[in-house]
Amino acid sequence: MLERLEDIYLNIFRYLLIIGASIAVLVGVINLLISLSLIFDTPSKEKINTPVWSEIKYDILPISQPKTQEEEEVSIDSKPKEKQTVPADPRLNKVLKNLDKLFTGEEIKFSSKNTITSLSVWVSSSGLTEDYQIDAFLDGLLSLSKDISTEKRILQIGDPNSRIDTIYESLESFMTNFLLEITRVENINDKNNEISQGKNIQGFSDLQISLYAALIFVLVLLIVLIFKVEFNLRKIAPSIQAKK
Repeated sequence: MLERLEDIYLNIFRYLLIIGASIAVLVGVINLLISLSLIFDTPSKEKINTPVWSEIKYDILPISQPKTQEEEEVSIDSKPKEKQTVPADPRLNKVLKNLDKLFTGEEIKFSSKNTITSLSVWVSSSGLTEDYQIDAFLDGLLSLSKDISTEKRILQIGDPNSRIDTIYESLESFMTNFLLEITRVENINDKNNEISQGKNIQGFSDLQISLYAALIFVLVLLIVLIFKVEFNLRKIAPSIQAKK
């Protein structure tokens, strides 16, 4: 009677171990997949939204809204903030040609007071050091010059020198907005990097849990095998005695 009761308990315990081991394997596999996805997670990169003339013109032309904060103005031919100077880029020559379209038929042109070298020095004054930032800045500057060259409100300014001053203000506004955009992008990218690093750390932690689950599974299998051997021995012993 006691042996039958022990056999029943062994069967029940064996099934419970098998169910527990299966659950451990399932949880371990799911956790392994999640941990691997976290470990190989890479931060997303925010793109630079270059300021455009359709936004800047409200700060330059008479149609602009009242400014809430005074901005320090720096002329193009001022000294750079850093010693390093951006090499003359072919796009700067196109910028000069576009801006000269605002002085068609006049003796004074934008290029009369500004050269590629002075524009390069002005670009250097922005303090941009990364190549992708400088490249985006020059692309945006070229696009801005194209939009300014067709701006009727600037063409209506009679005095060429005042017209040049307005262009200066437009370029400075472009630089100010671009630097603000760079700061915004860098802050977002830094935050994304922190989040990604946190996911990587969490992934390694979850991977350890998966390894522990695998070890538990192996241990449970060993226990099941021991109980199975014990159960089989209990069946074999009576049959041997009956033959005797």
